[in-house]
This record gives sequence, C-alpha cells and structure tokens, in this order.
Amino acid sequence: MTRYNEKSHPSDDKHPEVRGDIEVAIEEVVRRTVSSIYDLADGGKRVFIPEGMTAHDLPAINPVLPDFVTQTEVLVMPDSFKAYVSAFKSSTAIVRAFAAIEEDREKLIAARPPHFVAVLDYHGRAREGERDAAVAGRCQHVVQLNLPWSPEYEKWRPVLMGGFLPQKQFVEFCENLVQTIALPAFGDLYDALNAVEIDRVTKFKSARNDRNGNIQFALDEQDGETIREGRYTLPDRVQLVVSIFQGGLAQQLDTKLRYWLDGGKLFLGLHVPAMDAIEREAFMGVGEDIASATGTPVFYAA
Repeated sequence: MTRYNEKSHPSDDKHPEVRGDIEVAIEEVVRRTVSSIYDLADGGKRVFIPEGMTAHDLPAINPVLPDFVTQTEVLVMPDSFKAYVSAFKSSTAIVRAFAAIEEDREKLIAARPPHFVAVLDYHGRAREGERDAAVAGRCQHVVQLNLPWSPEYEKWRPVLMGGFLPQKQFVEFCENLVQTIALPAFGDLYDALNAVEIDRVTKFKSARNDRNGNIQFALDEQDGETIREGRYTLPDRVQLVVSIFQGGLAQQLDTKLRYWLDGGKLFLGLHVPAMDAIEREAFMGVGEDIASATGTPVFYAA
C-alpha cells in the first residue's frame, strides 16, 4: 500500500492522484469477473465474459470419480445384474436381451448363450413435445448378464430334449438329481425303477400303457438256469421342479416317461412337449423381472 507523509497528500494540486493497491486490486477482480449462466427461451445458455477472455467447455472436476465412466462388467446372477443396473444407471439407460429363436437354435445357443446387456449411459428420447431433445450418450458404461443353464437343468436337458439312457444308468441319473424330482415321491420312483434285479440277465419283450397312468413291461428274467416271465411297472409321468437358468426361479416341468426297447434292453428318458418354448418363456420371465426391479426398459434383439 502507498504511504503518504505529512508533506504530501493526493488531493494536493502540486501532486497527481496516487491510487492505492486495494483500489487497483478491486478493479482487476472486476475486470476478470465472469457473469452467471443464463438460460435462454430456445434451450440455449448465455454468459457474459470480460473483454480479452474466452469461454471454454471443460469436464467436471471430481477428485473421486471422473465425469464419465468407461466400464464393462460381466455377471452371471440376475440379482447381481439388477443391483448393478439400479445403482449405476442413468435416466436414459436401456437393457437389450439376446436369445436364439431361429431354426438353428442349438448351434446359436452354443455359440452365443442367452444374455442381457445394459447400456447405462444411452441417449435420451428422440423428441420431447415439439422439440428434438435427443442427447447422445457415450454408451461406454455397460454391464452384461450371461444366463447359463442351472447345473441341475444342464444335466436334465439332453434327456428332456429326446435323449435315452440304459435302465441302470437312468436309475443312477435320477439318484443324482433327486432334489429336482417332485412327483412321484422319489422313494416310490426309486423302488419302481429297481423292481427288476438289474444285475440279473433280463430281457424285455414288450410294453404297454395302462389306463391307470402306468407303463407295464413284459420280460423274461433269468436266475441261474431258471427263466421266468415277469411284469415291470413304471409311472408314465414324472414332475420336476428345477430352475432353467442359473439364479432364476424354479419351474414345474410335467414330463412324460419315454421308453425304448432294443435287443431285450430297456432304455428310459423323460420328455416335455415344446421344451424350447418353455426355455424362451423362462428367458422372457428374467427380462420382465429385470424391467420391474430396475425401472429400465428391456428390448429383445435378434
């Protein structure tokens, strides 16, 4: 700050006006001050800047998280996917669903299993009223939900899709998946499957469907040198309760017992009509649950 002695004074006609440091500093601040940002009727914005200065658009400064996120996550549990989308989605987020429904469905499933992809920074609606309001998002924050078959369904699927197993192998197979068999009670089913002494020489001759819902087989059973005729009865329907997709809801599958006689040997399997349609419905059920839980639209893509 400028100091004055007793013999000098800024108002003295003999001395020019001397400006203090504070006054100069205030003028400098005013000269460099930028106005507030004003919204315009057409949706634009306006700001007043001092002469000699230039306005620039800069990303927000955030020491914790950058203004934009570039991230790709791959999850395998629907609950984790729903929680992630809910936590990080923008107001314009979308979810795309991919499932094979074409004729070569099995090949496509093998190459690209059913999955959902959420784009959390998608663009906005094309129009709001009379104004074009679409704002392009970066589409760089993405989370994918892969939907593998549940471990139990993955084992059942080849059988439900038309496969057969030899009698002994079919019994062992059902034992390993006992937790998925609802009806008949597994103890009763197990007893029925083991009614024939598998270790003996058994030759199945014929089979017929009874009106009471059972399948009756005629067979010759050899014990040593003795051969005797016998009957072997199995229920014609088995009810399964199993999740089709990992982490999905359990579904009831009403299956029909199928058999195949070849050279006196019995082969067994289970069949569900239109199993591919049931799988698609289960997939869409996951999509509906995602949309409901996250408030995010789900679009089904080819």
